[in-house]
Amino acid sequence: MNRIRVAVIMGGRSGEHPVSLKSGSGILNNLDYSMYAAVPVVILQDGRWLAGNSYTAYGESNKFSAEQFIANAGEPSLQIPLFLLEKESRPDIVFPIIHGKFGEDGALQGLLEMHDLPYVGSGVLGSAVAMHKRKAKELYIQNKIPTPDYSFYSRRQWRASTGTIISHIVEKLGLPVFIKSPEGGSSIGMGLAKTREALKELADSLFQDSDEVLFEKSVKGTEVSCGVLENADGELEALLPTEIVPVSSSFFDYKAKYEKGASKEITPARISESLTDKVRKTVVAAHQALGCRGLSRTDIIIVGESLYVLETNTLPGFTETSLLPQGAKAVGIGYSELLDRILRAAMNRS
Repeated sequence: MNRIRVAVIMGGRSGEHPVSLKSGSGILNNLDYSMYAAVPVVILQDGRWLAGNSYTAYGESNKFSAEQFIANAGEPSLQIPLFLLEKESRPDIVFPIIHGKFGEDGALQGLLEMHDLPYVGSGVLGSAVAMHKRKAKELYIQNKIPTPDYSFYSRRQWRASTGTIISHIVEKLGLPVFIKSPEGGSSIGMGLAKTREALKELADSLFQDSDEVLFEKSVKGTEVSCGVLENADGELEALLPTEIVPVSSSFFDYKAKYEKGASKEITPARISESLTDKVRKTVVAAHQALGCRGLSRTDIIIVGESLYVLETNTLPGFTETSLLPQGAKAVGIGYSELLDRILRAAMNRS
């Protein structure tokens, strides 16, 4: 039996590099190697590439370690490795699991398409609009999907009229207010400002690296996250929502996401059956509105019986304890089966 060849691309240039390495390691260590063989590919934070030179089976007796792979992989390449392009070693499918800029925003997807490499997840357009917080909100609104009220300003506008803009934001959105870089992920490039002084300080900081900053109304309620899977026949299935309860932070920030014990994640969420059904329908609607494919995970705030969509992730975390695998497990889909379903849906589409 010829096993399906999978290239798992991880790492990347964004601040989410360490999280991506963990996601890639989780995938490599949980594939069903009776059906698959895999090769690790790491993009270093300086943009250079490292690739394995053979398709391998990882697992209990041969655990993949990203740190060990990077240390032993040899000289990095400045471009996509020939191993992925040559006819005899090309993968049957690529699993890109790079979070954030240059991995989740359509850039990597475009590169893979240029080289005719089929891959898991959303295409160039779906990846780009889901990653851009303002564009995503515009599509939510066009498709009648509720999302917290917001304003956005360019760096030029901010520098020309800082005081006027701050007054407008406080009047329209109130305090505290979330301030976000439009293309950050894992709660990097964002913060919660509780005073006008903190608002100015945080916005000044974000405008140093971003041409545009988004200001979003802080909506207090129950935060849940819910995944969507595309089945082999193209049908979309919502998983069960996970309730997120930050323990050491005022919102689900980077620390709450990735530091052990910094948040409680409860699957299924402690909400009514009717609200669960509403969440599942809403995440499918968000997936479709943004043109996502394959998989996604959408974050929502619940206030009473109302839902507010915060954002949709096209390449969510893939450690064994990440939210998407948790939601899958709650409906009886184990980690290896989850990976199999995602890969087969991508191959069928290709």
